[in-house]
Amino acid sequence: QHWGRPTQWSGRVSAMSVDTRHCSASACKLYVGAAGGGVWRTNNALAERPNWKELSTGMDSQAIGSILIDPTDATGNTIYVGTGEPNGSSDSEAGVGLYRSTDGGNHWTLVPGSRAAAANRGIGGIVVNPSNPNHVLIGTAVARHGLSSTSGGRYTPPGAPRLGLWESRDGGATFQLVFARAQDVVNPDSPNGSDFFRGGITDLEVDPQAP
Repeated sequence: QHWGRPTQWSGRVSAMSVDTRHCSASACKLYVGAAGGGVWRTNNALAERPNWKELSTGMDSQAIGSILIDPTDATGNTIYVGTGEPNGSSDSEAGVGLYRSTDGGNHWTLVPGSRAAAANRGIGGIVVNPSNPNHVLIGTAVARHGLSSTSGGRYTPPGAPRLGLWESRDGGATFQLVFARAQDVVNPDSPNGSDFFRGGITDLEVDPQAP
């Protein structure tokens, strides 16, 4: 941004999701998540100059890592957002868990079981079973806390949950770790913690042939 002048440029965008079931030339919803600027929605994504609305009511974190429009909700109003930017850099701020909205992003509530699985991490991927809305999976990755003008402190807090694939079969009330690989151990004596990417998950996909 030029000093004192408005701009159409944003900071880095870390997540996007389009409501493809309700998208036409005149009306198309697009959600974007910013690395440190929360969630935004436009209802006219195909317009030359889309109108944007900031959506943060109920969120305790503005660091966004992933967005999913629930495939089991035909209205397109159920949205999941994973907090924490899963890019492993010193300024990829960690999140507090998974949020859900049932009104198109206007209001959010924390999915209760996700805090134990993803607090102090970044959520890099979200999947909802297309045939079962209570079956939710999230993939977590390294994120950070405490970037400052001096070196030090930029590493995962002690006691952060293990990176991997976390599964809920009760609509997010609880999550269990179902898949994990070797990951870096935090070295608090190093300037950046020395734990970056190993073991993190930044994308999840649904197998259309799976039962």
